[in-house]
Amino acid sequence: EHYSSHPRITEYLSSTFYDNTMVVQTNFRKLRSDAPDNLLGVQWHHVTGRMTVVGNNSINEGEVKETEKLIRAWVDDGLFRGLPRRSVGIATPIPAQADQIREFIKRGKFPENVRERITVATPDLFLGRQVDFIILLPGLAPDAPDALNQALSGAEDLCHDVVGAARLGLHIVGDRDVCRDVGGLGAIGGCVRCTYT
Repeated sequence: EHYSSHPRITEYLSSTFYDNTMVVQTNFRKLRSDAPDNLLGVQWHHVTGRMTVVGNNSINEGEVKETEKLIRAWVDDGLFRGLPRRSVGIATPIPAQADQIREFIKRGKFPENVRERITVATPDLFLGRQVDFIILLPGLAPDAPDALNQALSGAEDLCHDVVGAARLGLHIVGDRDVCRDVGGLGAIGGCVRCTYT
């Protein structure tokens, strides 16, 4: 049984990691009052990324840029204004991507009350934690070497912790087609609303 996350997040968690055995017990009415409807549940922000070398590391440039755009939109739309105080976690299995997004948050001229509510990290940091919204960047790209895509798709156990940490909204920013083809993030089922940018 699962009591704390939006029903669509629990469905995704159940279908992806628990062979559809989880039972949703979340008070949906309460969750709907906590955030705008268009941010709730599970959403896939499809972006065709490409791997770029930054320093000695590879990053998925499309995922980083789309995440920056999403955070900027959430700030502009007032997600961080008022009460309750919203929290956002941004998770990627690629440490260099996390570093680049942290730098964007730091230099983005966001108010302190926004910066302090955004955590950017690799998935393991979210084990046992809960935040209102998770942005998950799987890292897979059509131009990445097969071995890298396979390694990133193998981080599914880590992604389990990230999905379970999302209370109101799980926003996956990545190439849906590559994830499906390589097998990343398991089932991409009917509980995921896809937006194309």
